[in-house]
Amino acid sequence: MRVRLLIAVAVVLAFVLWLVLFAPAHLVPTPSEADLRIIDAARRLELQNDVRTTLLQGLGGLAVLIGAFFTYRQLRIAREGQVTERFTRAIDQLGNDNMDVRLGGIYALERIANDSPQDRAAIGEVLTAFVRGHAPWPPDRPGQLDKDTALQDIRPLRTWAPDVQAVLTVLGRRKPPVGILEALDLADTDLRYGNLRDADLQGATFEFAWLTGADLHRARLQRTMLFGAVLAYARLSEAELQGARMDHAQLQKADLHLAQLQGARLVGARLQRARAIGAEFQKAVLTDADLRDANLGDAQLQGADLRGGQLQGANLTGAQLNEAHCSATTVWPVGFDWKAAGVTLRE
Repeated sequence: MRVRLLIAVAVVLAFVLWLVLFAPAHLVPTPSEADLRIIDAARRLELQNDVRTTLLQGLGGLAVLIGAFFTYRQLRIAREGQVTERFTRAIDQLGNDNMDVRLGGIYALERIANDSPQDRAAIGEVLTAFVRGHAPWPPDRPGQLDKDTALQDIRPLRTWAPDVQAVLTVLGRRKPPVGILEALDLADTDLRYGNLRDADLQGATFEFAWLTGADLHRARLQRTMLFGAVLAYARLSEAELQGARMDHAQLQKADLHLAQLQGARLVGARLQRARAIGAEFQKAVLTDADLRDANLGDAQLQGADLRGGQLQGANLTGAQLNEAHCSATTVWPVGFDWKAAGVTLRE
């Protein structure tokens, strides 16, 4: 390898010498006798010197460009080393017993993710692992609320796990990784009364997560996996849940005012007394869903699958149900004419 490098250097030096010593004579050749009548020998030498000067300037410019390239490479390597050092230091902070140090590590990782797009996916995995480890469901960590804690006694997440809340805040405002389809794994986590307002968590997994009373107002949750998740009393007003998988989710008394649930799956979901005024349920799958006493006033349910649904006592005033379909086991509010509403029977 070293011999090849020496040969390459020798070739380059020989080429440079040729350019300086012999190329000008070729580029400005000896004139004929007729030409000498017009251009004398002094003029010829001057032209050759001009060519030589131009070539040297060009070589100087090339040398500057090569130097700039290698300087850029060195700076890039140094920057990557700094990012690696910062990343390692932030990970160490996450494992510290001091809350303030852990918070510093969380926000340091956010800064690194903003500065280094190629590290965003790894940082997302680290932060979600932190949540799963510090707020698991069922709860078994010191400081966690008991799983049977009464609703009125549940404290906001930020009071008993401010570091977990900080991670949710960071994840909710993160920039997506470049060229990577990221799926944040927050399954089996205790996020009761967590603040996810305006969070962007598209495609995340919340299977069997407990989000009782959580604030998800205007959250972007398209294509999220919420299978078996507990969202009772949660605030989902104006949330975007298009294409979400919410089979067997618990949404009792949840606020779904103006929520976007087009194409969402809510098979067997429990929505008793949920508030879904003006919510968009077009082509949503609500098979065997429990909607007893739910407020669906002005809800858009065109093309929704309501087979086996339980809608006793539900408010359907102004609801749009044309092209929705039901089954013989679908239970409607007393006096509601589902045929006149445009619903078709489909077993």
